[in-house]
This record gives sequence, C-alpha cells and structure tokens, in this order.
Amino acid sequence: MSDKVLKSALFTNALLNGLATLTTGTIDLRSIKDLQSIRVKASSVLAQGNIDFSISWATSDYMAPIDSIGPVEGSPAEDFDAFNTVLLDHWNATSFPTDWQVLPLPAPLAPFVKIRFAGLGSNPSDTLITAKLIYRESF
Repeated sequence: MSDKVLKSALFTNALLNGLATLTTGTIDLRSIKDLQSIRVKASSVLAQGNIDFSISWATSDYMAPIDSIGPVEGSPAEDFDAFNTVLLDHWNATSFPTDWQVLPLPAPLAPFVKIRFAGLGSNPSDTLITAKLIYRESF
C-alpha cells in the first residue's frame, strides 16, 4: 500500500463580496489518510491592501445510511456544529501577499467537515478566493 498526496479544488476565483461567506459542500474524510493543508490565494482589483477574511470549519460525525437517497434529517448537510474552529482569524494583504499561502490543518475529530471563508471589516466587494485542499490517501 502506498500513499499519494492529492489536491482538490475548494474554490476557483470565487467571489467573496465584502462581509459575505463562502462555504464548501460536505467534505467526506473517511477515505483520507491525512489532511495536510489548505493552499489559498486571494486577490482584489479595488483594494489590494484591504483584503480581510477568516477561515473556519465545522464538523459532523453523522454517517448517512447507505440506502438513503438525497438529504435526510440529521444528515451531514444538516448536522454540523457551528463554524467555531478557526483556521485563520484574519487574512490581510499586509500579512499575506496575494500569491499562494499554505495554512496547516489540525486533525479533524469527525469524518465530515465544511470549510467557510468569511469576509471581515474592510474586505472589498471584488475579493476573489482560490483554495485547494491538500491531503494524503493510501492506495
């Protein structure tokens, strides 16, 4: 059995307008051996130096029945805790320039996660976010 490092796009040039949020769909970690990091790139034409957002995640330990079709009550889509695990409390262009930045991830304590980017304070209306999840799987 060998390990392979993989990348999965979370967002590609997604608009994070001012104080809005971007939230991934449910990420199933059951087949992932090791979450490593998120690679993030942010840009704005209007206010390059004022990009400001946070990154957090929510977890769920609910496993839907194998024979269920579509969303069911209490499914991972509905059974997430609050986005209170902060991965990055403030991104700003002074601390993080607009080229790729790598943020290490803590070990999740549940098999499902969602990742949220939330605009803060002076975040401009044209902020574009590109983010990739870096992880390792065993084959």
